[in-house]
Amino acid sequence: MKKDVEYLKPIITEKRVWNQNHLFISLLIGLFIIIIFTFTINFVEMTLTQVLIFFLIIIIIYATILFFLLEPHKITEIQQPIIKILPPKEHIKTVYHQIPYETEKRIYITNPKTKQTNSTNQIKKTKPSKKFKFYASIKSGTYHTNTCRLARLMKKKYKIGKDSEKYFNQHSYKPCKVCILNKHPTLK
Repeated sequence: MKKDVEYLKPIITEKRVWNQNHLFISLLIGLFIIIIFTFTINFVEMTLTQVLIFFLIIIIIYATILFFLLEPHKITEIQQPIIKILPPKEHIKTVYHQIPYETEKRIYITNPKTKQTNSTNQIKKTKPSKKFKFYASIKSGTYHTNTCRLARLMKKKYKIGKDSEKYFNQHSYKPCKVCILNKHPTLK
């Protein structure tokens, strides 16, 4: 097993951490020093320079107390990276088989759209609609040839069909830019 393990160079990191066990005590000492400072300023008559010197002395004393209370420690962290070499795994191939089964599918027709005759029970054929050479849209105000893809996209309720362009020109319809203006560049 030891043949399959490789040790790399250890990673060493050092950190400085303050001891936080005495943090509450250091805050209480700081509050006590502030109270002493305010009482001495109010009850003892001192000049401004004397107050500043007293303030500096108190700050230096508090800083030394904090240093010894919180005392920083060095922590060294060592990480040992290990690479394990695993033997190749055998691949197991899964095989799926199709199993045929029968199902019953029922279709219910509630409103048939085709008309049936009573005598022959055959479906009546609908008449093909008349094809015009040009179609126009009432909504857009443009007319197209019957082979134009835009004419096929029009809804039936907005579609008008005629065999001549004169009707559409008289009623101020614009020619289609795709089918009519591309085939007849003189109309541009």
